[in-house]
Amino acid sequence: MKWYQEALEHGIHEPHSMTLSTVGVDGTPDARILILKDVDAAGWYFASSANSMKGIQLNNNPGVALTFYWSMIGKQVRIRGTATPMDRERSAEDFLNRGPVARAIALIDKQSSILEQQHDFHAALTEQLDRLRRDPAV
Repeated sequence: MKWYQEALEHGIHEPHSMTLSTVGVDGTPDARILILKDVDAAGWYFASSANSMKGIQLNNNPGVALTFYWSMIGKQVRIRGTATPMDRERSAEDFLNRGPVARAIALIDKQSSILEQQHDFHAALTEQLDRLRRDPAV
C-alpha cells in the first residue's frame, strides 16, 4: 500500500477512486469508476449489485482490471485479477456501513438502467429512504 500512502501524502482528492474494467457478454471491454472499499492480504474490495451490468459481466467473466490514476503525481497503478463475491457477512457489513442515501440508492436496484424520468428516480429514492427510516437494518 506504499503507492496509496504516497497518494494520501500528496493530497490526492479521492485516491480510492478507480476504474474497474470488465468484459461484456459479447467480449467487448467495459469500464466504470468505482470506490475501492478496502484492501487486505485476501484481496481488493469493491461493491456491486449482482443485478447491475457489472454484476452480470462479473458473473459471466470474473476477469477484471483495476486502474488508479493520479495526474497530480504522474502515477497510475494497474491491477489485474479475478473477482470473487464477498462472503455474506462482509457484504452485509459493507452495506450497513454506507450512508442512508447510498443505501437507498442501492435498494432502488436500477444500476446501469436508463433513467426515463428524473421524477421517477426521486420518487423511488424517497420510498427507499422512508423504508430505511422505518427499518434501519434493511
